Amino acid sequence: MTNLIQQIRKVITSPDCNIIKIEIWSDTEIAFLIYDREIPIGVNLKEDDVYLDCEMFPERLTADELNEISQIIKIIEKNINEIKECLK
Repeated sequence: MTNLIQQIRKVITSPDCNIIKIEIWSDTEIAFLIYDREIPIGVNLKEDDVYLDCEMFPERLTADELNEISQIIKIIEKNINEIKECLK
């Protein structure tokens, strides 16, 4: 999991916003909250689905943030089995 967090941190360009929190939403869902604004990237572990939770975060995002979020989602998708293993 440390490797995953390090990969995500490399994507975030603003050192002031290099905040990552992990919340457990349910037995099958967790979220990575990124930036100081806590933008939620949901992870459905049952369906292997990773998504930006727009309902939980209705604010506008910049093009740079969207680009970084897209990269972060790809990193999480590639490491979803590692996440599942950590949460067993």
